[in-house]
Parts: sequence; C-alpha cells; structure tokens
Amino acid sequence: MVCHSRTRVRRIIRLALLGLGLGALAGCTLNPTTSNTASAPRVQVTQVTKTPNTPSNAVWVLTPIGVNVRAGPDITSAKLTVIAQDARLDISETRKVGAETWLHVKSQSGQVEGWVLDSPETVIHREMAQHVEQNAYSNLFPAEWQLNSGNPATMTAPAGGAEQASLLIQTAPDPNQLPATPTHPGQELRQEANLDLYGKSVFLTIYKLNSGGYEFSVRTKCKTLAYLLDYQQGARTQPDASLFKSLLSSAYAPDCAPGA
Repeated sequence: MVCHSRTRVRRIIRLALLGLGLGALAGCTLNPTTSNTASAPRVQVTQVTKTPNTPSNAVWVLTPIGVNVRAGPDITSAKLTVIAQDARLDISETRKVGAETWLHVKSQSGQVEGWVLDSPETVIHREMAQHVEQNAYSNLFPAEWQLNSGNPATMTAPAGGAEQASLLIQTAPDPNQLPATPTHPGQELRQEANLDLYGKSVFLTIYKLNSGGYEFSVRTKCKTLAYLLDYQQGARTQPDASLFKSLLSSAYAPDCAPGA
C-alpha cells in the first residue's frame, strides 16, 4: 500500500509540473513580448543587429561640423544634439533601415544617447587623433599613425603593418610652389570629381606607381593658400581610396569655406 501511494504521489507531481510547463508555453504564445522601437511606422527595418558595449565597438566623429544625434533611426527624426569632431561614441545597436545603416550610440560622458547615420563622411570605425597647423588647417588621422608636424606635415602608418599608407599635407601661397604629383614615378589612372574639402568642391587624381602601390592626390587653391593632400598606399592589386576620402572629410580649412 505504501509503494502504491508513493507511485500515485510521483504521478501527481509529474502531471503538475507538465501542467505548469504547458501553461508557461501557452502564455508565451498568447502574450508575445512586444518591442517599442524608436523608428517611425513608415520606416521598414530590414535587419537589426545587437552589438556588445565594448570599448572597441565605437565610432569617432569625422566631420568638422559634428554629427547629428537623432531620436530615431531616420533622417527626419528629431535632432537631439550635435556631437563635436573627434568625439568617441560607443555603439549599442546597429540597425539597417532600407539602404541606410544607423547606429545607436552613447557619448563617453553618458549624457547623450541616440541614433547617428553610419556614413564614411561623418563617422569612422577606428580611433582618431587630431593634427592642428596654426592659422592654416586641422585634420584627423588614425591614432596609431606617426605624426610629423610642419609644412609639409606627414602622418604614417606603423612600419611593417598591413596598411602601408601615409598622408602628406602641404600648403603654399601659390599652387606652383607645391610639389608636382605623383611625388614618385608613376602613371595617372583616373580622376574622381565632387569630393569636398570643407565646403569646397575638389577632385581626386589616382596614380599607379612604378614601384608598386598607388598615390592619391587632391590639390586646390583657396582664398589665401594652396593645398596639397597626398595619400600613398602600399602594394596591392587595386587602389582603395576609402580611408583617404574619410580623412579628407575631416579636414578643417576655413580658408576654403564658401564665402571665405
């Protein structure tokens, strides 16, 4: 009798646990968790990626006029504030909205939180440092590069690294006083128009060097100074101007501003 009683007790316990499990499953099915996103109803979100909040998962503001932080991942969403150039923003979420990629970010102080558009003209996914030439210009460059200030100023990637790149910036009162390009023997491949140097439209000339690698050159005359921005890239099968274009977006040259 005792054995039968214990058997019945075990069956009752198993049935009770099974009932609780089914109840929980039903609750999850009938009452699914809803999420409240900051995007407007008309925006179709095609991909959402949660990213860990780690120091390496950040962007730095490129543009001298700063980047807009918005309440939602939409260019028409309310602007919360503007974050200044060279500020670091930690990423908590990456969201694909149509053809655009938006980042949910927080400032290092923790006082600003919102969405910024992930554009290579406004933010960059690597740490930057700032170089300032008094009464001339300023620009950002990768923090691990070596800076030699002056005229010309040079910023160079670590020797032996995969990047094999360098940036030279030189100014002169007259364009004819600037070095001829390419600065090393080579042949012109092509030109690209509609680049921007602090509001001034400029074009980029790409050269293939005889020694291997590529050279990218932007030269222009502003109100009082002529500028040469020359980027060299180590041996590779194809030229890649993406980093140079981002660095060009970071240049602050008030002499080149419209109306200067």
